[in-house]
Amino acid sequence: MSAVLAASATAPGAVRGGPFRVVPGFRLSLGFTIFYLTLIVLVPLSAVFLKTFTLSREGF
Repeated sequence: MSAVLAASATAPGAVRGGPFRVVPGFRLSLGFTIFYLTLIVLVPLSAVFLKTFTLSREGF
């Protein structure tokens, strides 16, 4: 059993003291994804929402 633990501790790509990451740069790519989602979806949606406050009752 100790041979299995020793083999898993020296897995290729494993960082000493850190978890083994399958996708390197995941946090950075997630940050870019959330940033572009905000630009493409949330900013125009908030503009439409704010535009409704400038309309009169008849215009709405």
